[in-house]
Amino acid sequence: MWLEWRLIPTIFFIVGLKYGSSRGVVGTPTFLVNGVAVAGADESWSVDDWRKVFDPLLRTPGFVAKA
Repeated sequence: MWLEWRLIPTIFFIVGLKYGSSRGVVGTPTFLVNGVAVAGADESWSVDDWRKVFDPLLRTPGFVAKA
């Protein structure tokens, strides 16, 4: 199927909009971890704030970090 090159940015926008909407994104900024919105997160969060989110996930049994 031939696609006019000028439509590609529009298609990416629509796909992104639908994906975000399906994940509960209603505004910016919205932070997602593995496709799940982090409630209350904003750009003022420090590294320690983010560690409170990630550390429990990293300690999950069966989790294997990939390089």
